Formats: sequence, C-alpha cells, structure tokens
Amino acid sequence: MMFWLVALALSLVASGFILIPLLRSARRAEADRNSTVVSIFEERLGELKELRSDGRLSDSEFDALKEELEDSLLAETAIESSESPESSQNRRISPQWVAALAVLLPIVAFALYSDVGLSLGAISDHNLATSLRETDPGDTTQMRQNADRLRRQLENQPDNHQGWYLLATYLMNASQPEQAAQAFEHLVAAYPGDVDLAARYAEMLFMADDRTLSTRVEKAMSNVVKLQPLHTGMMELRGMSAASSGDYRSALRHFERALSTLSGRERAAERGQILGAAIARVREMASAHAEDPRQSSEERRIEVKVSLASHLVVSPETPLFVYARAAGGPPMPLAVRRLLAADLPVTVALTEDMAMMPGMSLASFDDVEIVARLSSSGIANASPNDLEARSPVINVETISDSVYLEISQRRGELDVDGERSTGNDSVL
Repeated sequence: MMFWLVALALSLVASGFILIPLLRSARRAEADRNSTVVSIFEERLGELKELRSDGRLSDSEFDALKEELEDSLLAETAIESSESPESSQNRRISPQWVAALAVLLPIVAFALYSDVGLSLGAISDHNLATSLRETDPGDTTQMRQNADRLRRQLENQPDNHQGWYLLATYLMNASQPEQAAQAFEHLVAAYPGDVDLAARYAEMLFMADDRTLSTRVEKAMSNVVKLQPLHTGMMELRGMSAASSGDYRSALRHFERALSTLSGRERAAERGQILGAAIARVREMASAHAEDPRQSSEERRIEVKVSLASHLVVSPETPLFVYARAAGGPPMPLAVRRLLAADLPVTVALTEDMAMMPGMSLASFDDVEIVARLSSSGIANASPNDLEARSPVINVETISDSVYLEISQRRGELDVDGERSTGNDSVL
C-alpha cells in the first residue's frame, strides 16, 4: 500500500510539472495581447503629439485624430470582452483537457512500468522482491506462492539470470533442493565456467538425492573438479556421504583434506570451525564402532622422492607436478601434487584421495606410472620443453619402497628415446 501511495504522489508532482506551465502560458498569451494593443495606442498617440509640436497638425486636427485613436482602442478591448466563451476557450487550454492529462499521465506511467511496458515488469519486480524479503521463512504456503510467482515471471523473461539466481537461492533457503537444482541448472548452462554456480548445483542435487553420490551428483561434482580440482565443497560432500554410509575412515580423510585447502583465516572462520567439528564427530563415531580411522592401512599410497639433476638450473618459481597415471590407460592423473622447483629435493605422498575424478584414483588401477615434471610454460598442459622424469610401471599392490625420480631430461627427449608419449597430457 505504501508503494502505491508514493507512486500516486509522484504522479501528481509529475503532472504539476507539465500542466502548470501550460496553464501559465495560456494566461500569459492573453495578457500579452492586451499589452500589445495598449502599446500600439501609446506609440500612435506619441506620433500625433510630435506632429502637433512641429506645427504640421492644428489643435483641432490633433483632437479629432486622438478621438479616433481612442475609439479604435475602445473597439479592440470591446471585441476582447465580448468574445463568446467558445472562442475564448479556443485560445486557452480547456479545463477538461487539463483534467484529462492529469488522469492520463499516471496511466501512461503505469503502462510503461508494468509487465507489458517498456521496463519489462519493474512494478511487479518490485512487488515480488518486497514479498520475498518480508515473507517469514516458516510460512511455507507464502514461500511456495512466492516461488510460483517468480517462476511465472521468468517464463516471460528467460534471460533474466538475476531472477534465476534469486529463485535458486530462495528455493535453497526454503529447503526445496530439487527445485533449487533445476534453477541452478539453468544458470550453469548460461555460465559453464562459473565454479560457484556449478558447486551449488552439485550441492542441491546431493541434498535432493538423500545425501548420496548418485549418478547425476557424481557428474555434477566432476564438472566442479574440472574447473577447480581441489574444491573444498566437493570434498565435504564426499565426507558427508561416507559418514552417512558408515565409512568413517573415508569420511575423516575427505574432511581433513577439505580442511587442508582452507587458509589460516578461513580455518578460524565459521567454515573451518564446522569442518573441525565434523572431524571430531567422525572420530567419535569411528571410536564407538571400534574403528580408528587414523590407523587404517587399507588406503593405497605411494611415496615419491624427487630431485633435480645437478647440471640443470631452473627458476625456483617453476611449477612442479608429481602425479601417478594408469599404465597403458587414460592420461588423466590418478593422484597429483603441485609444488615449486624451490621445493626440490622433495618427498611426496600420492594417495587415493588425491583423485581428480570419481573412479579415477589409485584404487582403480593396479599398474601405474609416476611422473615428475617441471613446467616450462608455467601451466598444467605439458610441452616438449618441460623437464621430466618417469618411473617404470609399478604395481600399487606390491610396492613396498619409495619411488625415486631424478629430473634430468626434457620431455621431448624422453619421447624420442622410446618412452611412453601422451601427447597433450594435462594434470588439471
């Protein structure tokens, strides 16, 4: 109601800016006409007085012409005063027209700002936003009605991405994950490179599927990992799923790894505290089930010691990638660590939880190859000028010692020597 009162007041003010000048101009035109008649009379009278002063007019002639001039002035004013109301109104703005304009102006303004107007629904957008903001989250009926209104509005505005995001977050806060996922899916299609939207979409699917890693959840999570391999939220989802299924060892591993991706400030913030509480809770649950996840040795793990040949000199800031890949299989790394040349020599542990994609971990393949590569380009994609070392094929089940790699050759030289070539390998 307040909005409409303000809109009415503003319409009246706007009408005044238009109509008042029109009325004033009509009155001014009438006054100007009378002033012109009087000015002509005074000018003509002055000319007659000059002629009399010069002796070109006698007093009797001057009186006669003055009387004639006065009669003319009286005639002009008489015509003005005797005009009919109709003819007078022809030179003035009719009050009816003023009233019509006063009524039409707010109507035109409403049409321009309504759903059918040029602004594509500014008024309805305002009303809906107000309703969304003021609705009590506990009022499920009103929440559902608001969501339905927003959906109908987006049917007429399919490219209104702000509206889709508003709907998605509204449904997420209203505990409607399936519907929220549908809205986020629309946004992911519009912005395929936005990792935050992709993560929200995966999270809503996870919630909608009873916190299980269903096929569609795994697919959505894979898209997130492609955009950001070490995504904290995806590790949290895997931890929650493992905890729900009673796999406390895996849950603890995922939660601890998620915590390790946070900065010091983030760990002290709410998210870090929540992860810390989750880790403590999983340990309690594991203890109650007579299982110490920290002492479990079932996880596959490969220790790699990497060094740089003494005759080579590289920039300390050169990226170093150490990863395992399936022997004779796809080039996608099964586990990967990113460091810097300044860290050399270094010992790296490659584990199952370093997988970049579901189903592509050390647990999925027995025979693997270990690669240590210094990227000359500074990016993950390999190039022939990269310095690289590769291990022979090793069996993850039987390996009991560390893998030693000394980086001493360029990648192109290794390929020429008959080693395995993987084309445009990428560790991301």
